[in-house]
Amino acid sequence: MTLGERVSSKKPVWADWDHHQKYRQIHKNREDYCRQGRLRAVDKKGREVFLDGRYITDIPSFYLSLGEALNGDNGYFGACLDSLHDCLFGGFGVAPPFTIHITNAPDIECALGKLAWVQMNRERKLGMCEQDESIEQLQE
Repeated sequence: MTLGERVSSKKPVWADWDHHQKYRQIHKNREDYCRQGRLRAVDKKGREVFLDGRYITDIPSFYLSLGEALNGDNGYFGACLDSLHDCLFGGFGVAPPFTIHITNAPDIECALGKLAWVQMNRERKLGMCEQDESIEQLQE
């Protein structure tokens, strides 16, 4: 199997959604995953996962992409750095050691850069992520 065959060429449903729609989808994916009692994901050690970076345009699209790469459509693998940390230690489809390759990601540094994380942390501290509000909405 070649690298191109391992990376899906299908555009994700959420690719054109705004920041907050993506976060709502991540939370829905998490709730669905937890409701299933973790029956869907069997931890596999030594997995090699290929993450298509073409649609990683912001932090929530990173988490959506990662969840789908590891656990299929509407897959979950974290919604913030704390939950990602939890997922990395097993119980969510993979267990260490495993390798994640990010391909097709020319703009990933901008999408996941310092400014993006500062914005996300500011919203989180203000409790906006849970309420699906944004700083932009408060300024209007």
